[in-house]
Amino acid sequence: MLLRLKKLFNFIPKDTSEESMLSEGEVQQLNMVIMNEEKKEVCSQTGKLSLHETWEKAMDDEQRYILSYTHVSLPEVQPGNVAIAGYQLEAHPNGLAVHGFIRNRLKRPVRFEKITLAIVGADDTIVAKQAFLLGDLGEIPPFSDRPWRFVFLEENVINYHASLERWRIIFYDEPAHKLKLQIDESWKDHLSDKAKEALSKRLIDSPPLMKGKVDIVGIELKKVSDDALSVLLFIRNHRKSSLSLQEMTVGLKNESGQTVATGSFRIDPLRVDSGCAKPWRVIFPKSLIKGSTDDVSRWEVYLIGFNCMV
Repeated sequence: MLLRLKKLFNFIPKDTSEESMLSEGEVQQLNMVIMNEEKKEVCSQTGKLSLHETWEKAMDDEQRYILSYTHVSLPEVQPGNVAIAGYQLEAHPNGLAVHGFIRNRLKRPVRFEKITLAIVGADDTIVAKQAFLLGDLGEIPPFSDRPWRFVFLEENVINYHASLERWRIIFYDEPAHKLKLQIDESWKDHLSDKAKEALSKRLIDSPPLMKGKVDIVGIELKKVSDDALSVLLFIRNHRKSSLSLQEMTVGLKNESGQTVATGSFRIDPLRVDSGCAKPWRVIFPKSLIKGSTDDVSRWEVYLIGFNCMV
């Protein structure tokens, strides 16, 4: 089995800039325990490296240095979230092993009980999905990152032929239902039936979205005048209530997984109903583009933050 996995998958080091995050409310929903003791001091967004006591005893100085170097290379996580970031994927005698960090940005310690994780391939295909009992992970202090290894058994590998040129590990929750396409009133007169059908198909093919979460998914990127980049994307709302967005901060990654542009976009309050995905377009002017966009054949947008009307 190990030989078969090595032949079918092309393993490369993980770009640690891609993460899956949960808010404090989602942490409580997904069978994790937030401890009662709250730390009063203000902590850094970067987070401290928190080793489990068994790792403390087993690691030599070289291993500790390598792990520390990997840790400081991780991007910041906004306070109020719990995130997971993978940095190495390899074949394992029983399946696939992911080395990563659980990152706590809550003001309280957090302890995992049972959680479902998934490996997502370069084309957003679910490669493997498995529920993990993580009592042995222990209590993760506030604003701390704990390294761990997650072994996905062969029986939970779904797609042996997915591209893993780029991959990530995510918190996974089965969607309660399919998201519906919602076209804004200002767009309806400008979209043909064929264009609406194409958007519906793209939405069906988009990766699953966790219940209670809001995110964005890229649809189309093109260069426009004055070296600006125009991005068509879905704003997806899987919360129980509708959103009225006023501002949205978006990041753009190039084919190497590097963030090449970030920008905050004011929106005339844009309503996205619960369980819906609305297509929208943002334009990054040249002044916001900081990296190479010579090759935009492969790219990704991600949501950094947003503001809503109350």
